[in-house]
Amino acid sequence: MRRSMFRLASLALCGLGMAMAGAPSGATTLPHYEAGDLADRSALIFVGTVVDQQVEVTGDGLYPYTFVTFRVEKVLKGEADPQLTLRFDGGFTGKGGVKVTGMPEFETGGRHLLFVAGRGEAFCPLAGWGQGKLDFVRHPRSGREVLVDQEGRLVAGLKGEHFRRQAGRLGEEAPLKKVKLLAEDGVKITFPEDETTAAAGEEPAAEQVVAQVERWVRTRQAKAGAVAPGRIVSARPDELPEHAPMSRRGGVQ
Repeated sequence: MRRSMFRLASLALCGLGMAMAGAPSGATTLPHYEAGDLADRSALIFVGTVVDQQVEVTGDGLYPYTFVTFRVEKVLKGEADPQLTLRFDGGFTGKGGVKVTGMPEFETGGRHLLFVAGRGEAFCPLAGWGQGKLDFVRHPRSGREVLVDQEGRLVAGLKGEHFRRQAGRLGEEAPLKKVKLLAEDGVKITFPEDETTAAAGEEPAAEQVVAQVERWVRTRQAKAGAVAPGRIVSARPDELPEHAPMSRRGGVQ
């Protein structure tokens, strides 16, 4: 399975009166996850709408966490209560905060398809961080609700282990196809696009894609090495540690 790697700066500290720790120097390296990776690494896959967000800080005032609460509308894998709260590293209060580069961000009222690996024990509860979040948005031309990935590319469905995505960001002109000119007779030959690249005019409704993903996930349940479906319970602010985790400290005060 093809894998590319990308690097994320661990944390960026924005101190506005609150003494918060930074993170270890260096960067976090994440693999590129295909659709199959996301599905197999997730204990819970669901469609949900953000109904609340709150930031809580460790007892020593050194590290924030953001708690995002979703109304669970449809479960594709695993189990969850009708309302579920996930914990994400970083966040901002009126006194300052910590931004974790690469951490997915949410807005109240936003609707998403989420691939959940945990409730927030690690930095991010989603498989592949932002790769585990697809957004429901209105297409600027048709007004139809479609799915887009973290880079703003429309997701048109599945091809084997891969999501099929349009080449450019939604609403922006897609890159031109590469062509080769044969000088002998002036014939232009268009190189075939990657088989997982969706055509520019392909705009399946989000619910169509979700239904395809749901059917596809069911066929993967017994795959060896896949994370078994689980029941994810809500993360709770009262379970925060009293002190900032040492792994999040970096000497920046």
